[in-house]
Amino acid sequence: MARLPFIRPHDIPSTHPDIAARKADAFAVLAHSLDGTRAMLSLGRYMRDGSRLDPRLRELAILQVGCLVGARYEFYHHVKIGFDFGVTEADVDAVIAETRGEHTALGQLERAVLRMARQLTGEIRLDWDTFAFLEQSLGREQLVDLALIIGHYNSVVRLIACFEVDLEPGYEDLVRRFPLPA
Repeated sequence: MARLPFIRPHDIPSTHPDIAARKADAFAVLAHSLDGTRAMLSLGRYMRDGSRLDPRLRELAILQVGCLVGARYEFYHHVKIGFDFGVTEADVDAVIAETRGEHTALGQLERAVLRMARQLTGEIRLDWDTFAFLEQSLGREQLVDLALIIGHYNSVVRLIACFEVDLEPGYEDLVRRFPLPA
């Protein structure tokens, strides 16, 4: 049960339709700070609609952050979102396996994206070999966007944890299919 009551769309002022349109319970808690939530949504919109980073790579990075820290809410939301952007069930299985330190059939670029997400989440550093490979593979603009995405979702998972927002109903099949590592 969330630590703060949900603010439902009908209780959000008409000056914030972007927040009222959000159906996820995380936004129903974050709406206690409408301007803060709007700022967060602005960055999220850029990452989703403005960045030139391949959306599949973006979603793999987000899944890695969620998986690594055991953030069920964000992980399962982005499993569902990821399917719309080219993430496959095999990709989700691979993220979980890579988190456990297992080698997978993912390509070198995908593995480097996951490695960057793990290093920046767990160690708050990125090794030079991974950095150089991603700079060469993605270019500087997309590398910066990838770092923004990883940093942003490290913030998001911590916000959701702070307010103890539970995963909404409707994700049970994904939870069964893709159990997070202990």
